[in-house]
Amino acid sequence: MLYTLGYALAGALMLAVVASKTRALILDPKNVRVLGLAVAHFALTIAFVAAIPTNYEAIDRLTGVPNLATLVVYSGVTISLGAAVVCHHALEMPQRRARAAGRRQLVVTAAAVAAMAVLFTLADVHDASHPLDFDAHYALDPLAVAFQIAWWSAYSTNLVHLARVCRRTALASRLPWLRAGLGLVPIGCVIALGYTAGKAAQVAAAWAGADLTWVSTALAPGLATLGAVTMALGWSVPLVPRWALRVRTWRDLRPLYAALRVVNPALADNTPAVTVLYRRLIATNDLLRALRPHLDPEVDRFAHAEADRLGLDGRVRHAAIEAARIAAGLRAHAAGQTFDGTTMIREYQRADADPGQADMAAHGALLWRTARRSRLPARDGGPRPLRDRPRLAAAAPAGSRRAGPPCHQPPHRTRVTHA
Repeated sequence: MLYTLGYALAGALMLAVVASKTRALILDPKNVRVLGLAVAHFALTIAFVAAIPTNYEAIDRLTGVPNLATLVVYSGVTISLGAAVVCHHALEMPQRRARAAGRRQLVVTAAAVAAMAVLFTLADVHDASHPLDFDAHYALDPLAVAFQIAWWSAYSTNLVHLARVCRRTALASRLPWLRAGLGLVPIGCVIALGYTAGKAAQVAAAWAGADLTWVSTALAPGLATLGAVTMALGWSVPLVPRWALRVRTWRDLRPLYAALRVVNPALADNTPAVTVLYRRLIATNDLLRALRPHLDPEVDRFAHAEADRLGLDGRVRHAAIEAARIAAGLRAHAAGQTFDGTTMIREYQRADADPGQADMAAHGALLWRTARRSRLPARDGGPRPLRDRPRLAAAAPAGSRRAGPPCHQPPHRTRVTHA
């Protein structure tokens, strides 16, 4: 039961990492870094799933080859580590050198898997299934030991190589989350190397007449699983800022999206998109277009004048003005008022993007800044309580049709880097 639970949880974690890479891989299938990590975790998922004792025995029954699942597990882990090394070469080296190093790694990985397959075929390991004690049971068979040595060599060599590459990349990186994540990977590699030490110690003890079966069946697999999970967490840490930004963007767009739904509920519900966040961005933009007939040109002028009086500029100014126009437009929609000569809510323009920022990310940031509720600076430079916030059109001349809505601006210039 412990093996089943541990391997199943580890496999689920690996599969979750694969799922997190799927969309990026679809959008950019030639990205070696994304492809390498996706292949690495998918191969490791197969290895963990095949190592579950019930699955191990099922593979043997279906194929008619006892212990074939051992070869599946060892090959999956070898391919996984090889793909991870290729990925980190692409991350660390210039493109031409990374391609050459990646090809060499693929050749070495293929040779290791082929050697294990040949030795497994020749070894006398096909009498019965041994999902938990394969190495210990065949510790005195020379060809089985040769098979294990080939596996340990490929496994340990890839772990050492991966740890060195990750450490160099982490030290050279200026991105704190990437540096922290890559710092975890070598720790996982060191833990996982305990697997090789435990297995080798058990085989050596068997040839010396001692019994260290527990080291091979309990300690070594536990260290391998712990090391693999630590490495997977290390590869996942750099994704934390992206996930956090998506959650925050979803949360902060909710009030604006909810307020705009009344304009055209059917439009909001029937917007197709790849992800829920992308759907919310597109639906919000479509609803803003539907709100256009209710936007009062006078509110636009009042909002600009009040923004000038408050000294707002740049993106903060834009967000404050557009938030005022949207709020006034929603009140006009509720009252059944329409206006002529109005201008559309300003949409995303390429100039809104920061250097290197994708269009959709910049568009999401534009809506986020507009939707985000915040405080305005008081005239003495200090923040006002929310209930005392000045209104953008508070200085509107007497006789105007309405006063503008509260001004909104983000409290800081955090940008959404992944929409």
